[in-house]
Amino acid sequence: MTRLREATGFALLIAGLLGVLLPIIPGVPLLLAGVAILGSNHPRVQPWIKRIEQWRSQLRRKNT
Repeated sequence: MTRLREATGFALLIAGLLGVLLPIIPGVPLLLAGVAILGSNHPRVQPWIKRIEQWRSQLRRKNT
């Protein structure tokens, strides 16, 4: 089951990266779904999650 989950997560990440370049495919939702499926325990996803948390905290500081 973990192989299927990893394959699905990486497929969504690749589709999300294509979506950033192509206007037809929604890139950001696919990227977020891929990160969510892979989870925070995957070593390749941990830097992305840290980056997203930094962006979120910066947005909160700007809005307050």
